[in-house]
Amino acid sequence: MDREEFIEEAARDAVGNWKKEENFCWFDQPEDADNFMLWFFRTRDSGIADCSNAEAIEQEFEKFLEVDDPDCFREHSRHWAVGWVEGLSIRVYRDGKITDAFRKFYEIKERLEEYPLLNEEDVSAKEYEATLENIRSNTGDLLADDVEDGWESDVFSYLSDNYPEDVEPTDGGGGWPDPGHIREALIHLRLFNWNEYKDDISDSDLEWLRKQAHQFMDNNKIYGQVGIPNDDWDYDLFEWLCENVDRDEIFVYKWGVTFPVKMIIEGLKEKGWAQDVLCR
Repeated sequence: MDREEFIEEAARDAVGNWKKEENFCWFDQPEDADNFMLWFFRTRDSGIADCSNAEAIEQEFEKFLEVDDPDCFREHSRHWAVGWVEGLSIRVYRDGKITDAFRKFYEIKERLEEYPLLNEEDVSAKEYEATLENIRSNTGDLLADDVEDGWESDVFSYLSDNYPEDVEPTDGGGGWPDPGHIREALIHLRLFNWNEYKDDISDSDLEWLRKQAHQFMDNNKIYGQVGIPNDDWDYDLFEWLCENVDRDEIFVYKWGVTFPVKMIIEGLKEKGWAQDVLCR
């Protein structure tokens, strides 16, 4: 068969398809509803690809909708399983001839059979934006207050370089990065709110701080008594450093958080745990 014969066969199969649906009622149907077909292509639960295709379809049919006595209409119906469905009612035949609206439907179906996306660039942009939104929603109070707009893109780039699976689209939406990886990205990009970190200090962080404190006192020849008023002195010092050190001066390595020497010493002095400081 040539293409026209395929279109004619498709028209015969499509016309009146709404009559074949069980538990379906078409309200406000046109007078010649027998010449129409229904095409639903978006639901409440549609993912990014389906929503993008739906927008592309609506744009393609705009010229058929915005005319007097149109051959297609927008449709919206409630659905017991997916909340609602949206699409078009398309007149297949007018005066016994196949309409241009149906031919457009057939053309789009051909394109979708060859490739499932009508606008791949739009899908990629939507997936990217959805991933940025997921990054924002998983950041919470960990983000510093004075960061510049566009920080989400920097986090996305970090995750893409180090944890590419985190930014891969999933379940019809954007990527869902691991919260721990987002936290790591914020720290390495100097976007982290260290005032909040004090509520999440690990034992390895405290152990590394203790080593830094003692090592720096030895290396800098700091003499005098270091009073340890309680077992939580390292936690108290870490908390003070989080509140007083500029985030650009805080570095994170696999063995723990590293603060500037001068600030560790300043913290010890501020807390009254290093007196009579003498330097050679």
